[in-house]
Amino acid sequence: MIAHRLPPLGPDDFSREDNRALLVELQAQLPAAADQTAWDRLAGLPEVLEERGRQIVEQVQHRPSLTDEKLLKDLGDSLLRLRERNLVEQVQQVRFLFLETQEGDSPDEARTLGELMTAYTAQKGHIHKLLSTRSMTGMLAQRKPTAAN
Repeated sequence: MIAHRLPPLGPDDFSREDNRALLVELQAQLPAAADQTAWDRLAGLPEVLEERGRQIVEQVQHRPSLTDEKLLKDLGDSLLRLRERNLVEQVQQVRFLFLETQEGDSPDEARTLGELMTAYTAQKGHIHKLLSTRSMTGMLAQRKPTAAN
């Protein structure tokens, strides 16, 4: 994701508190986790987070195995979709606040919220473009103009 100028996955990417806490705990274990299995890493977590982690691992284990290349692509796409979903929610929240401030007498706050809404919308567009490019349809669409030249 660094190649796309996106920050790494962080707790703010999640809306559920248990997912945020699970990510923080797992990221804290990263340096020592290289030689551990998923189950070993989960065993070191607080009980409530261990249970949530076990649920997630069990879900993943029932899916077909993926190549490393496909796994990395899917993880990147999932992160982008997660960020896009969060930006949609943030734009809606800011839009609501923006409309409220327009009805009031706070032009500076309305301008600031308008700028924030524009920035979030631009980020959402950037992520949408990245997802499109990463999809098969997006890759084929990019190759057609090149092949025509």
